[in-house]
Amino acid sequence: MRRTRLIRLLLVLMASGTAGTDVYATDWPQFGYDAAHSGFNSAETGYSTDGNAILRHYSLGFTVDSAPIYVGGVTMANGTTKNVLYIDTKNGTIIAIDADSPTLSTLWSNRPTAANGTNSGNGAPSGSPIIDAAHQYVYAFGLDGNVHKYPAGGVTSGSPDIQTGGWPETVTNKPSVEKGAASLSISSVAGQPDYLYVVTDGYDGDGGNYQGHVTAINLADGTQ
Repeated sequence: MRRTRLIRLLLVLMASGTAGTDVYATDWPQFGYDAAHSGFNSAETGYSTDGNAILRHYSLGFTVDSAPIYVGGVTMANGTTKNVLYIDTKNGTIIAIDADSPTLSTLWSNRPTAANGTNSGNGAPSGSPIIDAAHQYVYAFGLDGNVHKYPAGGVTSGSPDIQTGGWPETVTNKPSVEKGAASLSISSVAGQPDYLYVVTDGYDGDGGNYQGHVTAINLADGTQ
């Protein structure tokens, strides 16, 4: 896939796709739509791909190596309701974008900083963020070595991410040589807690002493 600073977002307009309506059926909550990454949403029916066009271009100013997720009817911190695109950039910034704005304006964003005040200087694809089944929290990998948990609607004051219950969750102690290797995924099994899966590997060129690994986080209590 060609890397570019310009994200071209193909927005398919559907009758239920207006702000303030229930558009859960058209949500795209994680990379590939579901945990199997099937890329198929059977609830999206009644429209044709004929004549679809790129309606808007949005320049982030940062390189993005993965797809956005889309969530409709998100209650924002100020009480408004928005249809939102969430995307994670190569420099570890998560951005929430108003999907209905003529300019695709930013609703909120955050770039986590490591405890020592620096992020990995390498930069890395962080993969797509993910939202939980209740559409309350968005999870994204940061170049500080942690996975962060954000209120989907953002906050009006204080820390932009959750700072309790084990969050942010450390998935690597070596962010200078280890990075997120894949889009985040959530497994939901009836009668079991939901688990968030995070994969890490090394940077291009296999530099440094890195170890690829998988971290499973219990979303009910924050344990790994």
